[in-house]
Amino acid sequence: MPRAKGKKAASSSRAPKDVPPPSKRSRRRAPSSHATDEESDEPSRRRKTAPPPPLIPIASLPPPIAYFAKEPSYRVTYSGLHQKPMVRPRVFDPVALTSAGVWDEILELLWGDWAVFFSIREGVHSLLTYEVLSTLTIEHTIRDPDYRFSFMACGKRRQMSIGQLGVALGFWSEEFLDTTEYHALPLQAPASRDRHAFWNAHSVIGAPDLHSKKCKATSLKSPAWKVVHNVIAHSLHFKPRNSTTFNLNDLSVFYSMATRTRVNTAVEVAGMLVAQQSSSVGGITCGPIITMMARYLGCTSAELAPFGPFIPAFFEPISSRTIQRLKLEQLHPSGGGAHVTPPIDTAVDTETDAGGRTDAATDAETDGATDTDSRVPPRHPRVPRFNNPSPGHAELLRAIAGLSLRFDHVDTSIGALHQCVRSVESSISRIEGNWDTAMGRITSLEERVSTFPSSRPPPGGSGQPSANGSEPMIDATQPPFI
Repeated sequence: MPRAKGKKAASSSRAPKDVPPPSKRSRRRAPSSHATDEESDEPSRRRKTAPPPPLIPIASLPPPIAYFAKEPSYRVTYSGLHQKPMVRPRVFDPVALTSAGVWDEILELLWGDWAVFFSIREGVHSLLTYEVLSTLTIEHTIRDPDYRFSFMACGKRRQMSIGQLGVALGFWSEEFLDTTEYHALPLQAPASRDRHAFWNAHSVIGAPDLHSKKCKATSLKSPAWKVVHNVIAHSLHFKPRNSTTFNLNDLSVFYSMATRTRVNTAVEVAGMLVAQQSSSVGGITCGPIITMMARYLGCTSAELAPFGPFIPAFFEPISSRTIQRLKLEQLHPSGGGAHVTPPIDTAVDTETDAGGRTDAATDAETDGATDTDSRVPPRHPRVPRFNNPSPGHAELLRAIAGLSLRFDHVDTSIGALHQCVRSVESSISRIEGNWDTAMGRITSLEERVSTFPSSRPPPGGSGQPSANGSEPMIDATQPPFI
């Protein structure tokens, strides 16, 4: 039959007759004809889950956490966390954001406990961070405000509640935990129906649905919100590979900040610790949080000394390259249209972090963009950067840079004011010239009018000569002379 022949021809075109199809058993491990014995032993590429990391030998464990040999589960978790680098959490840079014209809007958005969280500037102990995350266990569900989680810190078993975590981070005081206001704090800001309305109100027209995988922070209307989301994606909800993804957790944070709805912020931080405990996240940014927890629990400097050197000021200000990539726009001081803010400094930084990677390499990995145009001169003074500056020194340098930036803005405003004064003076001179011209015309008209004969009849009568006979009388019945 012709239809059967068509099917047979189609099947023969898909698979040649000389190559038999592989069986179901051979499809699992079917090495190519050019594969060697070593390549045939490799696992299949279709495996979705990565194999567990190899256990670190007991002799290779650092002395402060050598007790992991007694607990195999801790050693398994530590072996997975040890392969993840310590990443500096991203923070706001007032100098770069002021030059971009979005710092005022960001300050208006940050309030309450969120402002306290994003102002954390703390150092880290790498081994202490690995110890706490490796031994972190939760006794209740994470969405229960009364749950307690335990962990090992400085070789001792510690316990902390969600309220004490907020006290350690400076969200509230110990007395606030006994009030009804604390127990009434919601765990998640928006309701299900409010999420879509909030997203539609602050996203551009035609943005993907909130539950869609294509929902991105690039659909936000405000450039300042894009900056805040970038900082959240590199600190609280660490997701360097898909930092533009906008999910429900990000929506809860923005809803709380935009609508001034106070939530239990410590629950979000606890979720951050649990998420970074798993091996799915590509880095660890909760080092400063764990340092503040250890300080609250009373870990002394003698107990922390075996955990290696302390790295102060472990954070990364948002760079001008990141702001340029987010396409922030500002109005030109001279009154022109909107334009993209150029980078503050075009020199490539070579500062290294604790992992030995340069700042430029870290920024290129996390942001996916590098500054390659060195022809653009710096518009604002560059803040000196040091390997490990003290917090006070760094704040002083940034304050000086901020004052210099404000002086530049004052000079620009004074220049614009002088230009306005000159335009007013030219307008006044033009008005004076027009006034003189108008007065001259009025004078000439008056002279011409004075030469015209009078149309009034003389007192002697109409049409009769005057008494002295020098001027004839004009008849009132006749039309006047024009």
